[in-house]
Amino acid sequence: APRAVIHVTPTGDDRTARGTEAQPYGTLTAAVRAAGEDGWVYLHAGTWRESLRVTGALHLRGACAATAVIEAPTGAEGLGATGTNARLDVSDVTVRGGISGLHAAEGALVTATRVRVADTAPHGVRAEGSGTRVALDEVVITGVRGPMGSEPAGVEVTGATLTMVRSVVADASAMGVRALAGSNVSLEECDLARLTDYALEARNATLRVVRSSIHDGREGALQTAM
Repeated sequence: APRAVIHVTPTGDDRTARGTEAQPYGTLTAAVRAAGEDGWVYLHAGTWRESLRVTGALHLRGACAATAVIEAPTGAEGLGATGTNARLDVSDVTVRGGISGLHAAEGALVTATRVRVADTAPHGVRAEGSGTRVALDEVVITGVRGPMGSEPAGVEVTGATLTMVRSVVADASAMGVRALAGSNVSLEECDLARLTDYALEARNATLRVVRSSIHDGREGALQTAM
């Protein structure tokens, strides 16, 4: 039988919740626990001041990126996945604040569709480690910033594989996309604009850019190093 969808609303009560639309959970953490392995969680319109890291499989859906918002605490990531068993499939939410909106590590797989990442420091999306894979489709990353010397970037990939399709990195006091240490990064139909650093950087990495636009990068379009 298909898995039940666990509902979360700002007015839900974890103590009495059954996960239905009539009796929803009030926190994302409790809803994910109730959903179990390979479960489905639906975020209704509202703001959740939480940080979530998964080590198993989870499908997370929001009502719409304009109304379903995860606000990461200071010093925490918004959504993360760690380990070879981690599979995070997320769509139609905004992740705001914290040190990164999306983070994948140690062989995890993260798929994000129609997601907005905003006002993070120092990274919007971060992928690291051999076997780690991230796929971004219609993802908008804005407002990334960082203190002097932190090398902020909208997307930073270290030794992992990342694809971006129909996605945007813009309006950031940061670099657009940074590929490091054996990474394999592909951009298709993407837009990188209004950045205070280079739009793209590749250091000992493979970077493929197809049918994408780069403009208003204060330092230039591309920086490379071996």
